[in-house]
Amino acid sequence: MSWLLDWLPWYWIYVAAALAALFTLPIWFPWATSIWAITPQPVRLALGVIVTVGGAFLLGRNKGATGERERQKERDAKAVYRRQQIDTKIQQMPEDELDKELKRWRRKG
Repeated sequence: MSWLLDWLPWYWIYVAAALAALFTLPIWFPWATSIWAITPQPVRLALGVIVTVGGAFLLGRNKGATGERERQKERDAKAVYRRQQIDTKIQQMPEDELDKELKRWRRKG
């Protein structure tokens, strides 16, 4: 069962839990059904809007974080590639030119 939780995006688990709670609420908490029945319609509507907006917020936040992680992976890959280019360039430099470059790099830093 844990593999299923790892495979599913967490917001689907949120949706499944909300649906399960909605459909089993009268079974586990019969008093909740009576409270819900006497709750005014605007309050029920407001609660529904809050849950919907909260779910949309969490979904958007997850997608934004996923996109940022992908962009960070691309930046990391570019940095590794650039580092490899610099290492290769340094390995191919003659000794005297390497000494001049090293002195120049020290003055800049």
